Amino acid sequence: MKDFNNKVAVITGAANGIGRAIAEECVKRQMKVVIADIDAEKLHALEKHLKTKTANVLAVVTDVTKESDINLLADKTIHTFNKVNLLFNNVGIAGPLGPIWEINITDFKQVMECNFMSMVYGLKKFIPIMLAQGDECYIVNTGSGAGFGTDPNSTGYSVSKHAIVELTETLYLDLRQRNTNINVSLLSPGLTRTNFSDAIESKDTDSDEIKNIISSFKTLMATAGRPASDVALDVFKGIEKNQFYIFTDFSYQKEKIAHRMNNILSLTNPVPFEDSVL
Repeated sequence: MKDFNNKVAVITGAANGIGRAIAEECVKRQMKVVIADIDAEKLHALEKHLKTKTANVLAVVTDVTKESDINLLADKTIHTFNKVNLLFNNVGIAGPLGPIWEINITDFKQVMECNFMSMVYGLKKFIPIMLAQGDECYIVNTGSGAGFGTDPNSTGYSVSKHAIVELTETLYLDLRQRNTNINVSLLSPGLTRTNFSDAIESKDTDSDEIKNIISSFKTLMATAGRPASDVALDVFKGIEKNQFYIFTDFSYQKEKIAHRMNNILSLTNPVPFEDSVL
């Protein structure tokens, strides 16, 4: 996809970070934008900001863990703009840190519902709409480097992101096999300066190890993270090239992927990647 003018984009998790940056980039490309987030205050502030640049903005307060909310988001999109061309499944929360036997099962379910099941709900609702339209459409699912590597103490987040990788790869093959009008990309952001790290908690453990992990990650995010606006540009460059894997820090993530694959191919027991923070 190279022509974005007048295309309709739906962005979940749009009130902050990468989602907000994608919304800004959509407006720059003269698109019609539907922004969705559970944080009504921040969402409407973004809506007000974007409407200083274009009138083609719709804000829909959405709890992506509820399939009914996703269905309503789609219905409002079609009612307002009559179509949808791009879907950015972007919502993501950090979830609890620690081994599976120590983390709260409710928190584990929440991260799976928010990061993974929300994507399933979005795909099930929006893909039939896109297929019926018959015009060029695009889906971007936001994963993470955590979906390609394996690290201790990141059970909830990493499990959800590994699931997203498999879901998106399978989705790509299914759409290609059926020769559809929809293309797909998997966004795997590296360190990005957002408020993501603020939500990381260790409420289920007093472990000094986990507290150190959180502290190190927040420091690294603040010092080495790229601006979310740069990530949004990477996303659109990937879309323009119909590129499935969109890595924003490929050199580092490539090392993590190679490390894990080498362990698998050599039948070596899992060994964490030395430079990994999470």
